[in-house]
Amino acid sequence: MEDVRVGEWVRSERRRLGLRQADLAVRAGVGRSTVARAEAGSFPELTVRAARSVAAAVEIDLPFAPRSRRGASIEREIDWRHAALVETVLGRLDRLGWEAAAEYSFNHYGERGSVDVLAWHRDRVPPSACRPPAPASLQSADRSPAAAHVDSHPSRG
Repeated sequence: MEDVRVGEWVRSERRRLGLRQADLAVRAGVGRSTVARAEAGSFPELTVRAARSVAAAVEIDLPFAPRSRRGASIEREIDWRHAALVETVLGRLDRLGWEAAAEYSFNHYGERGSVDVLAWHRDRVPPSACRPPAPASLQSADRSPAAAHVDSHPSRG
């Protein structure tokens, strides 16, 4: 989530509650300038404690979720067993004739997430559909049971 967007949420919730910045500052136990910086999305200028206090005062949680600048999930990099399992699954799917994408991120109608392995069978999906869905949507996977279903026994039609 972008800092500016979070700031807009804080401002929106403050206004919904009928509070002035000074009122929110008192509720959060911070100065009015801290509230102004939070609403402007200037979170790098604030301590984590101050940012969370302002957000909590308008009933918004700011969980601490670090991300690698290389785009990889830090948890995945730390958890080598998980990485080894994904590699094993990818290898098995390939041997069984499946196409697969690892660590596939998606945004489907505003719901964001990631899938460890997204797989589809080359023989059951038309060639034009044998690629991961566009990053902004999972519509093609949602509409194609063959693309979404993982069958470990492809000979059982």
